[in-house]
Amino acid sequence: MKKWLFLILISIMSSNSLACVYWGETNIRSDLRVFEFNEFAENYLDKPANVVITGKKKNKKTLIIQFEPYNIASLDFAPCIQFTSKYVDDSIEMIEKFLKWEKMAVKNEDTFGKEIGKAKRAMGLKNKFSFWSGNPENHYLIIDTCSMGNCNVFNSFYFDKKNTITLLNLLRELKENKLPRPDAGDKYN
Repeated sequence: MKKWLFLILISIMSSNSLACVYWGETNIRSDLRVFEFNEFAENYLDKPANVVITGKKKNKKTLIIQFEPYNIASLDFAPCIQFTSKYVDDSIEMIEKFLKWEKMAVKNEDTFGKEIGKAKRAMGLKNKFSFWSGNPENHYLIIDTCSMGNCNVFNSFYFDKKNTITLLNLLRELKENKLPRPDAGDKYN
C-alpha cells in the first residue's frame, strides 16, 4: 500500500498541473507575450501572457506566467512557469546568458539549438532554459518546467528578444521586491 501511495505521489509531483496551482494572486500589468509555433501559419506567433504574483514576504514571492496555447482544448490546464524570489538570481543569470548568445548569433548569422542551463524553482522543481534559432535573425529563449529530472517540453514557453527583455525586467522587479506594483486604481478616490 505504501509503495502505491509513493508512486501516486511521485506521478502527481512530476506533472505540471501541481506546479500551476496558486492562491491569493495579484495580477501584474505587463506587455509580456509568449510565442508558440502555429502549424497552420508555419510560423511562431505571439500570444498575451497572464502574469500574476503570489506571496507577501520578500523571499517567499512567486511570479507566475501563463498563456493559452492554440491546442488549449486538448489540455487539462493552461501551461505555466514560475519563478520564486528565493532563486530568481539563477533565472536572471540564464536570461542574461541567452541575450549574450543572441547578440553573437545575430552578428555571426548562426542558427543552433542549445541548452543554457537549469535554475531552481522550489521543492525539486526547476526551469530549463534553452536557446533556439528560428532563423539567423530570430532567436528564442525557451523555458521548460522540470520535475525529478524530467522536463516537460510539450508546454514550452518561447520568448523572442523583446519579450525576453520584458521577462528579465519582471524578474529584476521580483528580486528588488518591487512586485506587485501599486494598484493604479488607488489614486482614484
